[in-house]
Amino acid sequence: MMNGLNDTDDLELAPLGTGYMVRRDRLMSELIVKGRKAGIVLLYAPDGFGKTSILLQYTQEVKSDPTRGLVRIIEADRAIAREVFMQLEVVTDELEDKPRSLIAIDNVPNLDQQDTEELIDRIRGLRTMGIGVFVTCRPSNRQLIRGLGDSVKINAQMLKVHAYEYSAWASAFSISTSLDFYQLTQGVPELVSAMQTGLYGEGDVASLLENEIVNVYGAALADMASIDNGALFNVACVMALMGEGKIAELEACGVRLSMIDQSYLVRDYPIFGVDPVDRSFTCMGTEDNARLRLRKMVAEIRPELVMRAARILLKAGRCDAAMDLADAFLDRDAVLELAGQYGVDLALTGHGGDVCRAVLRTTDADKPALEPTPTEALGVYLAAVSVSNTKLARYMASIVEHASAQSVREIDLVSWKVAQVLTVVCYGDCELGLPANPALPKNEASCAALDMLSAHIEVKSRLTEQAKDGAALSGLKANKVYDCELDIAEILIRADRMLVELFDGSFMGIDERDDEMSRTREALDARGLKAPAVWVRMVLAARRLLAGLPMTDDTAFNELDRFAVRVRDNQIQLFGLLLEGWQALAEGRPVNAKFRAVQVLKLADESIAYMRDNALLLERASSLRNTSMVSVREEAELLDLSRTQVGGAEAWVVALHLASAGRDSDLAAWMSMNRSGILEPAYRLFARLAMHCLGEPAAKIRKKLPVRELSRYSLRDDLEGESERLFQVGEVEPVDAIDHIEIRMFGAFRAERDGFPITDKMWRRKKAATLAERLALGIDSFVDRETLAMELWPHAEYSSARNNLYSTVSRLRSALGPTPDGKSCVLIQNDCLGLNRDYVKTDVKLFEQISREILGNRTRVRGPHLVELCLKIEQLYTGPLYIPNGCNPTYFLRMRRIMQSKFIDCMIVGASAALEENDLQSAIWLVEAGLRQETAREDMVRCAMRVYGAAGRRRDIVELYSGHIHHLKEQVAGVPEPETKRLYERLVESRVNRPFIER
Repeated sequence: MMNGLNDTDDLELAPLGTGYMVRRDRLMSELIVKGRKAGIVLLYAPDGFGKTSILLQYTQEVKSDPTRGLVRIIEADRAIAREVFMQLEVVTDELEDKPRSLIAIDNVPNLDQQDTEELIDRIRGLRTMGIGVFVTCRPSNRQLIRGLGDSVKINAQMLKVHAYEYSAWASAFSISTSLDFYQLTQGVPELVSAMQTGLYGEGDVASLLENEIVNVYGAALADMASIDNGALFNVACVMALMGEGKIAELEACGVRLSMIDQSYLVRDYPIFGVDPVDRSFTCMGTEDNARLRLRKMVAEIRPELVMRAARILLKAGRCDAAMDLADAFLDRDAVLELAGQYGVDLALTGHGGDVCRAVLRTTDADKPALEPTPTEALGVYLAAVSVSNTKLARYMASIVEHASAQSVREIDLVSWKVAQVLTVVCYGDCELGLPANPALPKNEASCAALDMLSAHIEVKSRLTEQAKDGAALSGLKANKVYDCELDIAEILIRADRMLVELFDGSFMGIDERDDEMSRTREALDARGLKAPAVWVRMVLAARRLLAGLPMTDDTAFNELDRFAVRVRDNQIQLFGLLLEGWQALAEGRPVNAKFRAVQVLKLADESIAYMRDNALLLERASSLRNTSMVSVREEAELLDLSRTQVGGAEAWVVALHLASAGRDSDLAAWMSMNRSGILEPAYRLFARLAMHCLGEPAAKIRKKLPVRELSRYSLRDDLEGESERLFQVGEVEPVDAIDHIEIRMFGAFRAERDGFPITDKMWRRKKAATLAERLALGIDSFVDRETLAMELWPHAEYSSARNNLYSTVSRLRSALGPTPDGKSCVLIQNDCLGLNRDYVKTDVKLFEQISREILGNRTRVRGPHLVELCLKIEQLYTGPLYIPNGCNPTYFLRMRRIMQSKFIDCMIVGASAALEENDLQSAIWLVEAGLRQETAREDMVRCAMRVYGAAGRRRDIVELYSGHIHHLKEQVAGVPEPETKRLYERLVESRVNRPFIER
């Protein structure tokens, strides 16, 4: 197609898109000068770089120059050679006698060599005639680009929107200044124009941009596919599948990228973001949109490259990206092959679940699933062990066991060793059937991940023996092995370092590492990595416990205990029991704490000295918290105070006992003779927690500690006198088990423990009492933590409200005290809270039971017994339900209305029953009790008038009815119901016979 530009209207009728709205002044000035001198301008770039826009701007510049001749445009896209030559002949004949004219040929197609050479000759012939030529084509037209070596050449890199043009483009397309549009578009003109907000809403910009990114990459790949040498196209497809990476990663897997091909990518296809300096590449788009769609496109065109890209990613340690590719585009056999080659990497980066799902994926009936090779079976075994899939792990171990000796020798020895170590990490002493490799030498060269896993096993073994486990970690590097979200070996070592701090005395409190590890724990749970998740949970919970903070994970130690039982790790089980005991002591359950300590002492043998010493310290601290002062002093008389230089645990056991007994002089002497044991770092944090739980007696010990050590043996509120504390600590009084708790909520809030009021000092904070009332209102059910957090702290963020709830639950437990069997009055099930109704009694619960019997009347209660029940209700209901301050009152207000309505119903039923029994005194008592709470209910007013009428109290009837009318007029602008009015008229205006009352 040929277009003439004889006037301005012709230019306006040209098919201009939004990408042609911005004038490229600097580029135009350079092209005009160089084009006039060279006679030929060649512009080559993929679609989306604005070739046609530049061509039209150039032709407009020539047309506006009075010294130039005519301008003609030839649209050559998708034309054959004969059509191009015919249009050139027509234009040449027209412009033959018009020098200094211009012929612009847009999108010259790829022609064969002979036609390309003829086209080049004709273009040069036009230049000889004094006619300028402007040619655009795609980078794949190599013959034309090389043939016009004497032309002015403009490539795609030069067409990108540069920094000095940002303001003009942002203004033209109304691009938000908050967007880094060069980072998002790499300066590709078509992508920059896609970010306009003038025609699209803010929410549509991202979607439009992602669509254009896919189109631009698709056009570039299609152009590369037309090049005879397919190497560049294959490399570009691999780059698109990987998304980003290093060129060295490609070369490490045999994908060669010559310097010439690199220059092509930098100059002609800059959308792949190749940086020749650091030899990297970066594709545009987000992972879950443009990049994913681009991968689907490449996988459909060249499916064999998906496996190659996955291998490259795995070898580079980018297992997350590799498994994303595998999940989306690879079948079971391909995943098995990857597991055989990179089983260790996939298992240690948390992708064991992905591998197991792929292996267990149903195959087509026409193609039965083949049994994995020994190498593949070992890779799947590693994956199954990492996610605790015991059944699959045993099956894969059996495949390896029954394989031939030659096949077994082909297995990588390091992978075999990692499999053995990972089995110990996740299953302890449980055997899964993996045979020992006889060819595995004892001094086989290791890898970083294997060293970390071995160090973790050593830390666990030393943890329960002597707490000197820091040496196992000293020689390890802190760097991650894999560039992935999860690195199991590194996570375990990081957790071990945080745990060791608790036993070497260097722990200074919770820091940002705990927050980061909490996020890691969530990722471990999401991937189904049970063994590392349980260990990380324990470490985080232990650090919070020994820092004196509320426990945000109440079941962490219990889960460690259960996990240790499953894997038959007796030492870790004892460690879990010990931590459970310290948790119980901190939460005000000394009976439970002592039980755990006794368990550890019975089960731990003499070789685990540190574990036994720690249990002795816990047992003595819990006993002191739950023993009367008389008994403590009597037992103190039996202590042997003549020993010196005793161990840390014994030194603290005696010191705590002497402090609780009030024997200050003996305490001073003991601490002086056993100074080294008192200051031993291995017991510092546990002794600090024991002192914190003992409360006031511990202050005597702190006074005798060196000043420089005082901060290490004090929690955040230990030095604040009578200020609020995290855990309930009595003065010197023992914490005896409670027989029952009574909570009253009608009229005012009152709580009693064994008949003695629970004071504000025992609640420690008002929110604990509010939480008690909230749980008591629904004592037959449980309330989830989220509901409680939002109701008690309605204006706080959820994370802050949840932390406040944990602290409040601890205070509530301490205030209510433990049950006789050592359990807490506050129950937790599935992250929901409730009160133990076996020990907690409430007036609301009793009210519900009696009112249900009165109003439901399923037992056919009649006569005096019914009146008696209603009198009990009247005695129980001392006023409207108490509404606490500082919380969301919606639930309490709703319950108050419900209770008040039930109370009025019971009063009406009782008064009516009393009238039937001719018991006017009870009837009057009940109706007046109802009127004190509610004067607006018509049925209550009618009942009262009947009772007053039966008692001959006409004046009371008139006053009641008059007050009722006044209330209706003032409050709701209404009148009494017809039935009420008729009853009033009948009782007042007609003669009423009074019943005879026997006295």
